[in-house]
Amino acid sequence: MLYEDETQPAGAFLTTRWSIILKLNEGREDDRREALELLCQQYWYPLYVFIRRKGKTHEDAQDLAQGFFERMLARDSFKVADEDRGRFRNFLLKSLERYIQNQWRHDQAQRRGGGISVIHLDAEGAFKRFTYEPESADLPADKAYDKMWAETVIARVMDRLKREFIAAQKLDQFEAFKPFLVDDKGTVSYSEVATNLGMGVNTVRTAIHRFRHRYARCFRDEIAETVEKEEDVESEIIELLAALSD
Repeated sequence: MLYEDETQPAGAFLTTRWSIILKLNEGREDDRREALELLCQQYWYPLYVFIRRKGKTHEDAQDLAQGFFERMLARDSFKVADEDRGRFRNFLLKSLERYIQNQWRHDQAQRRGGGISVIHLDAEGAFKRFTYEPESADLPADKAYDKMWAETVIARVMDRLKREFIAAQKLDQFEAFKPFLVDDKGTVSYSEVATNLGMGVNTVRTAIHRFRHRYARCFRDEIAETVEKEEDVESEIIELLAALSD
């Protein structure tokens, strides 16, 4: 059944990945490391775009990202008081900028000839995407970073929704409903969708309403995974939506 987990238990926000990472004195170290590794894998491409927009080559960007993540996986990385640490997006970028300025050459010297990759990064996929997608070409590095972050959030939400519909054996509905996330009066009407799916118009209208609601909930949940406090969710959403318009 679709959307069965829409109602989350009270206090669920406290179990999000970034809040787990920042609880240095609680929980298992392996849990924090696993949460950080997952977030870094999911959101490394915006960092790659930032580094490339700073004029680095693909090879340097790949090395910088790996070296940076090696540093990030050290527990001490989160003990420094930082006004940006409440949001993973801001914390990651500020930390990367400091790493580029202060640590890269030192860490490269230590890693050269024997370093290992601590996190699997799809470097080839990043290179192809950066080369063939022009959306960030004219943006400053920090703006491109935010835009790619927002697009990564949306891509993850859409993938989550798609998997839910596939599990319910309703992929045709997912594909039919997608256009209505951005355009309620586009080229496809409710009646046309109803005919194509063999459903009633009112049923389709209700299903699309629920689809939008589920999308919004998943979007919010994805954002929540990257902030420390629940009150940061709304402002993060506003900033990312603004980044998409650049």
